[in-house]
Amino acid sequence: MKKQGIYQTDLGIGNGWIHFGSKDGAPFSQLSFIDIGDMNNDCEKTEIDGTHMEITVMLNHMPSKIQIDMETEKGCFDVLSIGFHKDLELQLIGDTPDFKKHHIVVPEKNIQQLQAHQEYTNEPAENQLHFVLDDPDVLCYAKKHGIDVENHHDLTSCLAIMDRLCQVIQQDGVNYTHDKDNCGTIAQMEYAFAHNHRTNCRGIAMILAGILRAYGYRASAVECRPLAGDVHVVCEVYLENLHKWAMLDPTNNLVYYRETTPLSLMELREAMIEHAQLSCNENAGKNGEKADVMSLLAFMSNKLFYFVKAIDSCEDKTICNENAICLTSKDLICEDSEWKITTNNLEAYYQNY
Repeated sequence: MKKQGIYQTDLGIGNGWIHFGSKDGAPFSQLSFIDIGDMNNDCEKTEIDGTHMEITVMLNHMPSKIQIDMETEKGCFDVLSIGFHKDLELQLIGDTPDFKKHHIVVPEKNIQQLQAHQEYTNEPAENQLHFVLDDPDVLCYAKKHGIDVENHHDLTSCLAIMDRLCQVIQQDGVNYTHDKDNCGTIAQMEYAFAHNHRTNCRGIAMILAGILRAYGYRASAVECRPLAGDVHVVCEVYLENLHKWAMLDPTNNLVYYRETTPLSLMELREAMIEHAQLSCNENAGKNGEKADVMSLLAFMSNKLFYFVKAIDSCEDKTICNENAICLTSKDLICEDSEWKITTNNLEAYYQNY
């Protein structure tokens, strides 16, 4: 029976290393999410019975279980409170666990992959996107629930809108609890209110985009997709006074800056490739905890390969195959794309007019 080592496996929310062995004479394990550089998280409990190992780990404050049959190198991963289950195939990659203090790194492998996929063009393109703005029902509903700000059509106003939203609705920490069938900002908010004022990153991004459009901004929820693995959804909004797009992440009440310039998703991608020094807004954070820029950059470093948003951004449509445009590097464009339009043309995607 294996008494110690390192397993690598796909946990469904990213690739992980499971370090197991003993500490102070008792079974002990750590979990590293290697795709996002969240390394050496101490597990709450490690129990071994023959060839069976059961690990309890806290995932965004939710007890989660990893069960491993060390003889067959198979197992499962369960987030009990939300009913998430993933069967695991494990590979032993080391005989000695590398127990260390918890730390965050931006995986250099992710940066190298970004560098390897960056063939984009900026040629003139016909307008494809449609934004329905100033919806009075959405604006009234948002204000009724405390998202009522003095609007100067600038970044400060957008951040105020996002900040109010994050006080009313929070991201629930995972991406598996939200009903995608809810269409429209009001329906998304009602869903969150019915679930303890919580929703996933997709839900809160779609709510923010809808409220921003109701305030008169061109805004879209954007799926940030990795080469493989879990998606993160944010919002991009066009700032007329700056003549540029900016990414807002309502999961973390966040905007990134390079010096004093708020960044779009493509600009964030470029900044990460260049290892640029970045900062975020003062109020950035989640559930009362101040944002850690390093951990957020590590999280985003493998999610900047495909950007998918709605062609028609209005209340009766959402991001779906026939209503979606995908921006990606030329070498990643697939003829059998699931989206209506896949392009490496920045002008076609952003339409900076």
